[in-house]
Amino acid sequence: MVEVVKNTLKKYKMVEPGERILVGLSGGADSVCLLYLLNTLKESLNVEILAVHVHHGLRGEEADADAQFSRKLCENLQIPFTLVKRDILAEAMALKISTEEAGRRARYEVFENLKEKLNCSKVAVAHHMNDQAETVLFNLMRGSGLKGLGGMKPVRGNIIRPLIECSRSEIETFCKEKSLLYQEDSTNLGDDFSRNQIRHHLIPLMERQFNPTVVSGINNMSEVLREDADFIEEIAEQTFLKLCLSKHGGCVVLDGTALQMLHPALRKRIYLCAIRSLENTVEGYESKHLAMIDGLIFMGTGKKLSLLEGLFVEKVYQEVHFLTVIEKNSFWEYILPKDDTLIEIPELKAHLKLQTHKYKNTIKFGENRYTKWFDYDKIIFDLTLRNRRDGDFLLLNGLKQKKKLKDYFIDLKIPRAKRSNIPLLTDGSHVLWVIGYRVNDAYKVDQNTQKILEVKFLSEEPKNATQNIDF
Repeated sequence: MVEVVKNTLKKYKMVEPGERILVGLSGGADSVCLLYLLNTLKESLNVEILAVHVHHGLRGEEADADAQFSRKLCENLQIPFTLVKRDILAEAMALKISTEEAGRRARYEVFENLKEKLNCSKVAVAHHMNDQAETVLFNLMRGSGLKGLGGMKPVRGNIIRPLIECSRSEIETFCKEKSLLYQEDSTNLGDDFSRNQIRHHLIPLMERQFNPTVVSGINNMSEVLREDADFIEEIAEQTFLKLCLSKHGGCVVLDGTALQMLHPALRKRIYLCAIRSLENTVEGYESKHLAMIDGLIFMGTGKKLSLLEGLFVEKVYQEVHFLTVIEKNSFWEYILPKDDTLIEIPELKAHLKLQTHKYKNTIKFGENRYTKWFDYDKIIFDLTLRNRRDGDFLLLNGLKQKKKLKDYFIDLKIPRAKRSNIPLLTDGSHVLWVIGYRVNDAYKVDQNTQKILEVKFLSEEPKNATQNIDF
């Protein structure tokens, strides 16, 4: 076990002589084993070992016992120890995420802050081969791409995983041989989390029915895929720099014609390079966002996307602009996904929220000026939000009357100056909804509807769905 970890440290160049290593210590078998091994190797590696325990404030006396155990262990090994307490339940509620995800975020936040405070170079965490297999399977079921199937990197920035080539059984055997005591986390024993179900049911089934060495096989696959992903990422970064026509302020401009000539897999990674250059992260961006950008580059000038956290992508003649600040134009248009999403519309200082539902007879459609429901399957072309264009029309009175939008505005005596500020939800040239006014009868929910698209037009605060808005 000691030799395996030594080889892993060397293989991935995890530590350098003279570094201070902060170990994340939960008190469980994995982190106790990691702490013991690094402490054993510290002189030969010429490194200093420190430890931190993050108390989540969730499991009452059990969590207190974990913290006390971790403190005592470090005292016995003469390792500097820090205890950090967080209220994970409150953080999860505030962020509207699971306690599992909130705990993970909190731990890495603590690791990063304490690393700087204690002048440490690296943070060592105790993920092992079984954790890697669980991560890959979890990502597979979510439909992840190459990066997700590559799993956790042995080295990610300042985070190192010295046990990544050790199995859970090897760790437990080592602890038994060395008489190392550790704590049991009761949340790991139940099936409350998806990862636990993979651990307790899916992997054992795969080992019994298909391959007893499936964990090792998944780890081998993930290593190959990580190498492939790293290579493609390197090529994408080089190509991004060649295709980047300019980068200033909150705008990156790419050569749209050259982009169109590339393979889609390379194009999508170039989009991520552009996003990362503006936001320093690509967290939250999924394949659906990249597919939307990829569709945009083949469209005409003026087409626009509103993505996450105030990022916009616009086709401007033969260029593709990635922007964090957008100028108001007389004509504007956003391509929308037909699934659950929240889109920012800076021209109107507003948001558009889309949600899909299965049709049920029990659903009540209330009267709300800024919330409407549509038959999802009747939307044929690109769903867009834009202001008016010549030729826009509505189908009214049970599809019997085709009315020009211009005439509709005249009938309502809407001032000419306001007409271009009224947002339209459209399906190609067909107007589904003159927001705040009228819905196209052709797209209404009826007895044949199977899937509903609910659309809410919101003021600047997304939580306010019913405020009166004057366009």
